[in-house]
Amino acid sequence: MASKAAAKGKMTEAEAKEHAEQTLSRITPSTDRGALGECDLIIEAVIEDLSLKKMLYEEIGRLVSDTTVIASNTSSLPITEMGHFSGRPSQMVGLHFFNPVQLMALVEVVKTDFTCAATCPALCQTPSSAAIRLNCAHAYPDFTPTTLPVAPPTPSVWPWTSPVPSGRRPSSASTRRALSSTGC
Repeated sequence: MASKAAAKGKMTEAEAKEHAEQTLSRITPSTDRGALGECDLIIEAVIEDLSLKKMLYEEIGRLVSDTTVIASNTSSLPITEMGHFSGRPSQMVGLHFFNPVQLMALVEVVKTDFTCAATCPALCQTPSSAAIRLNCAHAYPDFTPTTLPVAPPTPSVWPWTSPVPSGRRPSSASTRRALSSTGC
């Protein structure tokens, strides 16, 4: 990405090289899952196969500390269920990055009924969140921005933190207000 930015004149070759080196210096690759125990935030992004995710979350739950935030990048599987797989539902959120990541400064943070109240604000306080718009929503079958552009507002896609009375449809203004929230 840095080399593309340099090619477009958005940064110099030297700046691109420095940016790439700084980015890579923050990444510690490992094939040892035991290393997950030292992480503050784990973002799972394996294929959309719930049985595969179940095995992974069971292992993650055994390895991480009580303060680790566990996140899934799924766009359609139940975050609540994955939290229960880990045995740490209070530490579980959905964290959905929109593509292309380098151009879309939107990340959806999805909490469940079991997510600890401090988890979302902790994510919102991370240094990288300064340039990212966070849309915090409650867990429903699909992530809000993923679903709203193609479906009419229904209870399954309302980005509200509490259940909405049956039969009540939000106005487009209230939907826009809910989607524009930047805090958790």
